[in-house]
Amino acid sequence: MQRENTPQKQHVLDVLHFVADQAHRSGEIIRRMRHFVRKNEPKQAPLDLGDAVREVTALMRSDLNHAGVRLDVHIEPSLPPIYTTASSSSKS
Repeated sequence: MQRENTPQKQHVLDVLHFVADQAHRSGEIIRRMRHFVRKNEPKQAPLDLGDAVREVTALMRSDLNHAGVRLDVHIEPSLPPIYTTASSSSKS
């Protein structure tokens, strides 16, 4: 039996890749939340605001599309990092 890559199969593959990406992102959020609740001494670390914005918008994209909302994000490439504690940032 020959396997064809029909538009329906491609759509299913695209959806599966999207679901896998979202599952990975969810796992990262859970890992960060677990780190947040641990009793650790706060340490200052740089946070790239552009990366944080891109991550949040990627997580929101499905909900925004479903609601018919178009979000255009323009991030200044020369933004300096901010320094924050790992427990208050999304990067740890």
